[in-house]
Amino acid sequence: MADRTIYHTLNGMRGVAAIAVVLFHAEGLAGSQLAPNGYLAVDLFFVLSGLVIAHAYEGRLRGGLSPLAFMRHRLIRFYPLYLLGPVLGAGLMALELLISPPAALTPAQVVGATVTGLVFLPAPFGSSLYPLNVPAWSLLYELLVNALYAAWLVRLKTRTLVGLAAVTLVLLAILVVRTGTVNGGANWPELDVGLCRTLFAFTLGVVLFRCRNPRPLPGRYALPLIAGVGVLLCLPVPAVLRPFVDLACIGALLPMAVAFGARLRSSRLVPLFTWLGTISFPIYAIHFPVLLLGLAINHHFGHGRMILAGSLAGLLLVCTLVERRYDGPLRRLLDQSTRWRPPADG
Repeated sequence: MADRTIYHTLNGMRGVAAIAVVLFHAEGLAGSQLAPNGYLAVDLFFVLSGLVIAHAYEGRLRGGLSPLAFMRHRLIRFYPLYLLGPVLGAGLMALELLISPPAALTPAQVVGATVTGLVFLPAPFGSSLYPLNVPAWSLLYELLVNALYAAWLVRLKTRTLVGLAAVTLVLLAILVVRTGTVNGGANWPELDVGLCRTLFAFTLGVVLFRCRNPRPLPGRYALPLIAGVGVLLCLPVPAVLRPFVDLACIGALLPMAVAFGARLRSSRLVPLFTWLGTISFPIYAIHFPVLLLGLAINHHFGHGRMILAGSLAGLLLVCTLVERRYDGPLRRLLDQSTRWRPPADG
């Protein structure tokens, strides 16, 4: 029988981490860094992804689901919300070109980045992989590691995955010592950092699923755990300690939080956690262009923190509606229109 477990605590954790990413990118509006470790939420997302995808698909992939069919499912899950990022980014850049040129990109670059972005490809110019929506880099890496999982990782023994995770963590540590932080992957020169972050965290998430303790823990621990992750992402860290804190969070603290959260089965806050999980991907997918618009407004009128508060409140509301009225219906339409049907006899 299929495992029907729903990881409510992990949903809540994902939502809080997505909000931390918004706060990390909102330094220009806030006037100070509100979530200095917010970029580590990306590594948390990869660990969560490895665990949840293994939970949902490992048995099916071993039972005959083809990698191509698996990737169809993943693309349908990603594309509707992903699509909003380059569209909003292109619209904002076009507005800037009309109102106060020159913009950060030329018209030709806007067109080029839009065309490549619509099919998940990075921009072929400049240093940023996705200049219209910078956080989209992690979605590209997510799709790549998903394909690698379906084609190869799913067939590896657990001890081999542990070895792979250990090797990539060592490589990541070397890169972190060289650069001073794990915060990399969004730009072409940082491809090695992004690949190591993704492969390590995702592989570790699969290992956590395979080695999970099925014994549930009381739901009363859920809220303190989620709050603790939020605090961790917002704690200030001295620059001299940054590499060590990054590696400690990625290699131990965040995976431990995921492993512990996966065992929490019940809580009176399930509706809240479900909502946080529901809006987490929309928030991550579209927050960057929204913050850029806020920065433009702040440049002319000031009141950056008020704009940030309004932007965050607007994101929470809009993302709730987007998931219900846009993402779900479009995913169902894509599923129906791309499902393979055998030809009729005769």
